[in-house]
Amino acid sequence: MHSDTEQHGGLQPEDVIPVDLLLRRRPGTYSIERVFQIVADALPATIKTRWLQVPAGPWRLPDIVRNLLWCLRHCGRLVHVTGDVHYCVLALPGRRVVLTVHDLLMLTQLHGWRRRVVQKLWFDWPLRRCDIVTCISEQTKRELLALDVVKPDKIVVVPDPLSPDFVFCEQEFCAACPRILHFNVTANKNLLRSIDALAGLPCQLRIIGQLSDAQRARLAARRIDYSNAWNLSDRDIIAEYQQCDLLLFPSLSEGFGMPIIEAQATGRPVVTSNRQPMVDTAGAAGAALVDPDNPTAIRAAIDRVIGDDDYRRGLVAAGRKNAARFAAAAIARRYSDIYRQLQAP
Repeated sequence: MHSDTEQHGGLQPEDVIPVDLLLRRRPGTYSIERVFQIVADALPATIKTRWLQVPAGPWRLPDIVRNLLWCLRHCGRLVHVTGDVHYCVLALPGRRVVLTVHDLLMLTQLHGWRRRVVQKLWFDWPLRRCDIVTCISEQTKRELLALDVVKPDKIVVVPDPLSPDFVFCEQEFCAACPRILHFNVTANKNLLRSIDALAGLPCQLRIIGQLSDAQRARLAARRIDYSNAWNLSDRDIIAEYQQCDLLLFPSLSEGFGMPIIEAQATGRPVVTSNRQPMVDTAGAAGAALVDPDNPTAIRAAIDRVIGDDDYRRGLVAAGRKNAARFAAAAIARRYSDIYRQLQAP
C-alpha cells in the first residue's frame, strides 16, 4: 500500500488533516484493507492518510503486547483503527481515535472465560477509550449497544463503500443452466444449505473459498455440478460477478454483506437472507429474501428468479439503484466529516 493516497499540491500545511489508518496483520484476508483503500482513494485532498500495519497477528498474547507497544511509538495524533485489532486503542492515550467495528462474530464463536477476555480487550475497554465508533450497519450498532458499554451518541453508522470498479455489465441470463455464484465457505455463509437447495437443479455452482472435505462430500452426495476457486485478485473477483447469472448469499450472519451490492452494481439478481443486516444492505426490493435456515425456501426463490423474467429484471433494476447508495465518494465524505470533527479544537 502507498504511504500517501493523494498529492496535496497547493494546500498549506495547516489546511491538511493527517490521519493514520491502522491496519491489522492477518495474511490471506484483505476485506478491511480493500474497504479502506477505496475510502482513502476518495477522500478530499485536505485529508492526508498514512497506512500503518501492526507488526504481529491479532490473537496471541505476546503479539497483542507487541502491537500495543508498536502503536504507542508509531501512531500520530489522529488515528483510525480500521478493525480487527480494536485493542490497539488502549495504546493511544492523548490521541484522537476513531474505531471501526465491522461485526461481533468473534463473540458469538467464543464461550466462558475466552469470551470474557476477548470482550474486554476487543470491545469494552476500546469502546470506552475511543472518541468515535463507526459501525458498518445498523445491525452492528444494535449489537454494540446491547453490550451496554458505549453511549448511542458515540456511534456513527458508515456503510462499506462500493468500489468504482464494479460497474454494470449486461449479460443474457442463462435460464437453462444458470451459473450461480456463492461467496465464501465459512459456517456463517451457509454453503451446506445452499447445496441442499440446489440438489436436482440444472445449474453450475461457482464457489469462492477453499472447500473442506465435508463440503466436498455434500456436493458429491447432492450431485452438484460445481467449480471452486480461492485467493482471487480484485480483477478476478469482478470477473466472477460478470460471468455469473445470479448471486446466492443466504448468510446466517454478517456485519454488512458486501457481495450483495457488488452483484447489484454488476447487474446480477441476488438471493439473500431475510434477516439483518442483509435486508438493509439489499434495499427494499433489491433482492429475493429467504429464510436462510430453510433449503426449500432458498430453492423456491432461486426457481422464481430463473423462471420469472419480469421478476428477475425488477430485482436487477432495483438492485442497481440500491447499490448507488454506497458510492465511494459519499462514504468518503462521511469519514472526512468525522476526521474534521476530531481535528477541531
